[in-house]
Amino acid sequence: MRPSNVLCIIGFVLMCGEVVSDTECFKYSNGQFAIIKECDYGCVYRFKQSADRSARIDGGCANSRSNKEGCFGGKDGITHCYCTEDRCNQAGYEMPDN
Repeated sequence: MRPSNVLCIIGFVLMCGEVVSDTECFKYSNGQFAIIKECDYGCVYRFKQSADRSARIDGGCANSRSNKEGCFGGKDGITHCYCTEDRCNQAGYEMPDN
């Protein structure tokens, strides 16, 4: 086998590994320490926004790939944030509890 073919095969294997790799997310809820969890579809965190502060509710794995990245507010005053970088839901974990 020629060296160029070997390099192509190695490159292909490395690319496939990146595509199927999981995202590391913090899993937590009010009053709990976080653990790191491997998630297939990225991370999510939820928090409640009041006039002067944000209070965390929970965080963990997103349920599907259909979630758009970013933060979206609901009618109940709870904001849901979706992201796909490793440990990207750390911002929610660092918020104070209710």
